[in-house]
Order: sequence, then C-alpha cells, then structure tokens
Amino acid sequence: MAMLDRAIFEFRRGRPLFVSEDTGAAVVCALDAVDDDLLNDLSDIVGTQDRLVLTAERAKILDLPVNGAKAISVSLAGQGCVDDWMTIAARPVNGNRQSILPRITGVKAARPAEQAALALSKSSKLLPSVVSFSAPEHLSNRLSGSLDRGDILSFDAVQLMRRTRQGAVVLTRVSEAEIALENAKCSQFVVYRANDGFSEHVAILIGNWREMDVVPVRLHSACLTGDLFASLRCDCGDQLRTAVRRIAEQGGGILLYLAQEGRGIGLANKLRAYSLQDTGLDTLDADHVLGFSADERNYDVAALMLRDLGVGQIEMLTNNPEKVSAMIDSGISVTGRKQLQGQVNRHNKRYLDAKATRAGHLLNFDSEDSKTKF
Repeated sequence: MAMLDRAIFEFRRGRPLFVSEDTGAAVVCALDAVDDDLLNDLSDIVGTQDRLVLTAERAKILDLPVNGAKAISVSLAGQGCVDDWMTIAARPVNGNRQSILPRITGVKAARPAEQAALALSKSSKLLPSVVSFSAPEHLSNRLSGSLDRGDILSFDAVQLMRRTRQGAVVLTRVSEAEIALENAKCSQFVVYRANDGFSEHVAILIGNWREMDVVPVRLHSACLTGDLFASLRCDCGDQLRTAVRRIAEQGGGILLYLAQEGRGIGLANKLRAYSLQDTGLDTLDADHVLGFSADERNYDVAALMLRDLGVGQIEMLTNNPEKVSAMIDSGISVTGRKQLQGQVNRHNKRYLDAKATRAGHLLNFDSEDSKTKF
C-alpha cells in the first residue's frame, strides 16, 4: 500500500501526479491544494489546457449534463484560475450563473485517470475536485524530464483506483493503554493505524466486555467540534458521552472512535458545509453542493477492529440503521439496537430534522432527552 500512501502525501502537498491509462495519460492535481503559479507552470510543462474534474453530485447542482457518468470534466472559454475553478467546484450556484458558469465549455465524461484522481482527492480528505491536463501522445521534453527526475510521480489509473477503494483498508494495531474516563473508570484505549497514510482509529474497551456473550458497541465517527468543543450545531458530543456512560452502566462494552470527520469528508470540508448551511441549505444538500454524496463513510474498518478484538455478537447503540446494516453485511452478528439520543437545541434542530427525514435516522423527538432545551 506504499503507492497509495505516497500518492496521498503528494496530493495533499499540492504536487501534480502523472496518471496513465489504456488510452493515454493525464497530469492531475488537487484543486484544494494548488495555486495559480503551479497551474501556469503545468500548462507550460504539459502543453495542454487545464480542465476541472467534478463529481456527478456537483455537476447536477450546476445543471451540467452527466448522462450517467460518475464524474465529468469541464473547460473554460479563456484561461481559468484557481478562483474560477473554486467557484465552479464548491461555491453556491446563486449569483454565479451570470459570471463564471456561462464560460464553461466542453463538458464530457471524466476519463479513467481523472476518476482515479478524484477518488484520491476524497481519500485525502480534500475537496472532490481535480485539475487535469491531458498529456499529449508525445511528451514534451520538460514533462519527460520532470518524470525522469521524480519531480512528478507516475501512477497507473487502474491500480490507483483499486487502492483508493475503502473496502481495501488494512489496519495495524499499534499501541494501547489504560485510561480512566469520567464515566468509565475501567477503560483501555487501543489505537489502529490504517493503510491510507494518516488515519488512526481508536477502540475504547470499557469494563468487563470480554465476559459478555453480547457486547454493547457504539460506532462513533470523530467530530472535533462536537466531541471536544461541545458544539451546539450537532448532537455528537452528547452521543459520545452518553454512550460511554451507558456502556459502563451495562458492565462493559466497546466504543469505536472512527476517523471519519464530517460523515467522512474531513474537518475542512465539514466547515465549508457549515458555511453553506448558514445560507439555508440542510446538512445533506450542503455536502452535495461540495460534490460529496450524502454520507461518505465506510464501516468496514469497524468490522476489522471488532474481529481483531475477538468480538462475536454485538448490540448496537445507534439511531442510524445504515450502521446496523453495514455490520451485518460485514459478517458481524447484531442481536439488537438501542437508541442513543442527544439533546435538541435551537442550533441543531434543523440538522437533526434532516437526519431523521432525509437520512433515515431513527430519532424520537417526543422523548424527554430530545425536547428542545435552549
């Protein structure tokens, strides 16, 4: 998996990659990590005009033709810049239709190299938009020299796409320690490192879980704003602390703290989505505007952690039926589900309504815990 580690490292640094495919190649870079100087240099080095690669979700927001493609690429009439591309890739459409959108030309389905780069951008927790330069059949001397010197690294599109599939994740158990928690004095933290180069997931083992036939389990996606800073925009912090307390009260269990901030889009993109929500969008629509699906998370990593810990049967603490289905599909025996409700307040009510009505979360707004407090 060293190839994926290196590709992510280069992409997050804003370095271009040369991605080959059966019918040619493209030089690609993450829009989220480049500047105009680099784009101008690449245009000179490669000798072709840049295109912007967008997910189907973002293309539909822009009313661009998708025709069943998972991603498209567009060009501009005239030279573009990073600000132009960011307007097309991530900003609200209203107000932009009369400025940048009429300049879009040459909409077509993304080629395999571009799709691989888009998947890499998501794996890197960057904005899912890629700038692409189609490599000519006969490479320029400058591009050949950059490849020979290793200034631009080369990857195969098929192999890169295969490595970026989340189901191919490999975990390594790297460290553990006893850590007493406020509501669970007998707790052990076990850290797992994923093969994506930077993700670390934590299993929090509470009480006498090893002696249980059915282990209470909470799958909790990391939320810096809610878990650490007690943000009122979500119920994540409430759910985290309530889960620890309830697991301890049951005599033991496991909380899997998964590095999937913002439903898998990363902290920077979550804050972008928050800004979009401030314009009136709900949490799912805001993610679509940025080019993401409604939920980018994958729970295969949770199943791997449970298997490594030797857990057979579990009872899940969750309101999300997709988590239950994911564990069952991964071969984990789920004997039941218990609701885990956070407090409702005027800052998170719209967010929770969207989770219930659009994402299918099983929330009970008539319960005492869920009555709006402030």
